[in-house]
Amino acid sequence: LGVVITKADLGRPAIPMNRTALGAANLGAPIRFVGYGKSVANDAGSLGTRRSAWLTVSAVSTGLVGSQGGGKAFTCNGDSGGPGLVTLGGVPRIVGVNSHGNLTCSGTNWSTRVDTFAASFVDPYISKFDPAWKPL
Repeated sequence: LGVVITKADLGRPAIPMNRTALGAANLGAPIRFVGYGKSVANDAGSLGTRRSAWLTVSAVSTGLVGSQGGGKAFTCNGDSGGPGLVTLGGVPRIVGVNSHGNLTCSGTNWSTRVDTFAASFVDPYISKFDPAWKPL
C-alpha cells in the first residue's frame, strides 16, 4: 500500500476505504477492479487504457482478498495498485489494492486488504496532513 499526499484538493469526493474485517460473509460478493493494465496477457500495446472488470470475491486471508472472474472479466499485468471495490452497506468501498495474479491473467487475483492497514498505516498520514479529516 502507499499514500499519496497532494497540495491541493483533487476536486472529487474520496471513495471510502473499508474498515470492517472481511470474512466468509463476503465470499461470492461482486468486486469491481479499475486499472490501466493489459487487455490480454500477451499484448503490451494495450497498457495504459483505463478499464474496469467485475469479478467475485473467492477467498479472504489475513492480509489478502482473492477474486476470480470468468470470460473477459480479469485483472492483468499493469493493473497493480488499482482499487478493488465492493458495495458494503449500500456504499462502494475500497476493500483491496490489486497486487498480483498469474502471467496468463486468469485464475485467482490477489489484493492487499485495506481494512487491515487503514488505521495503522493510512490514517496517521492523513491525520498529519489534514488534521480536520474524519474516516468515511
